[in-house]
Amino acid sequence: MPADTQPTLLGALWRFRVMAAFIVAAAVALSLIVGLAVSAPAQASGTVALTTPPPDAVVTPGTQSEASLARFTAQRARFATSDVVITDAAEALGIEDLDDLRDRVSASPSGTSNTIEITATADDGDDAVRIVGAVIESYRAETEAEFSRLTDAAVESIQDTQAAIIESLGDEPSDTQATSAAATIGQLRLDVSDLLTTRAVYGDGVDFSDQPRESGAGASSVPLREALLGLIVGLAVAGTAAWLRADRDAGIDSAQDVEAALQVPNLGLLRERHELQLLSPLDLDATPTNSYRLVWTALRRKMPAGVIMVASTGVDARSIAAINLATAAARDNRSVLLVDADLRTSQISYALSAGDQRVAGLRGVLGGDGDWHQKTYRPDPSGLPSLTFLPTGIQDPGSNVSTEDIETMVTAWRSAFDLVIVDADDVSADPIAATLYGAADAALVIVGQGVETDRVRELQSQIAIQGTELVGGVFAAPS
Repeated sequence: MPADTQPTLLGALWRFRVMAAFIVAAAVALSLIVGLAVSAPAQASGTVALTTPPPDAVVTPGTQSEASLARFTAQRARFATSDVVITDAAEALGIEDLDDLRDRVSASPSGTSNTIEITATADDGDDAVRIVGAVIESYRAETEAEFSRLTDAAVESIQDTQAAIIESLGDEPSDTQATSAAATIGQLRLDVSDLLTTRAVYGDGVDFSDQPRESGAGASSVPLREALLGLIVGLAVAGTAAWLRADRDAGIDSAQDVEAALQVPNLGLLRERHELQLLSPLDLDATPTNSYRLVWTALRRKMPAGVIMVASTGVDARSIAAINLATAAARDNRSVLLVDADLRTSQISYALSAGDQRVAGLRGVLGGDGDWHQKTYRPDPSGLPSLTFLPTGIQDPGSNVSTEDIETMVTAWRSAFDLVIVDADDVSADPIAATLYGAADAALVIVGQGVETDRVRELQSQIAIQGTELVGGVFAAPS
């Protein structure tokens, strides 16, 4: 392949943009799925600082030494994940699965201070924060309830002891008994007062707790790093695939490529730019060019007569090719009808300066306005008396064009002339053009250099669908 026709990366990506977009989207989606699957769940934590209980506190009596304080902190950490705390938190959160919530929550005592760190995991960071907050609130409420319950039990026990002492004195206690009982009862009342004071001061046993905070990336959050990696990998794969495909199917680059794509002989080569550009108005004295004479020479051996459709792909040469082939056949003493059946652009009609005669052209015939003979004229009666031209006209043919009428008209052309050259729109773009292809005897395709092979094969398939014989191709590679 010549260096100047090697595909570029950007050109290949644009050419196969649908495939490239699908590859990139698939790579990004796969990266996101993997990222979401392997990423750690969201995590949040909060710290609870415990109030050091008094030595005679009912919650844990005798907590004074570092060892006893550490035991107390560890015991409170276990209580933070107990059934009663988890159940209370689940109710506050509206969670029914207690086992799932219990698995998500952990509490770790500090080894150097009386603090507990409560941690929770969830699919979303906000959910993890809410779980930690609910567990802390539940811990505080249940601790206060537990301390109140123990205090009430201790007070009740002291009061029972007090009542038993009073009952044991009888109706006439001795002075010694009364004095001893009074001292004991006074101490018991002091103990009750201390217990109630401690409960009021100790409260929920929490000195302070900080605001729960997210400490991990949530799985439901978009893993941007994975998405960016997927984009980079997707672009790399898409670029490689597009370039390899473009390199494998780089397009038509030679006459041999034309023959391989169309599966018919290549009948000529067009090198000059003016051979591919329609002049307006066209000087018929300048046609046919030497290149088109050679094409006609090859064509006449394969198709000396009949109705020939001219098509092109990769280059806008259909109309100029039709004119040159028609004039070449006319100069070879053939009676030729050149038909401008391109109802969309009418390039030949403008190039030949059809003038007012375009008003009553092929469109008029298709619309039922007279016979086609009446719409033709000689574009160059002195130089090319055997060349007859049927312009498109400007009348709207309407939508009720009969396929049978078109086929009958083509049959009449075949009987009246040695050769009929028809310039029509793409076979797949216009039902009238498709009918003309189906009624014609053969088709000739002008193939531009660099056009994708798939496009050439698609045109060949469209022509074959209409039952038209593909007589040959012409390679157009302007220098």
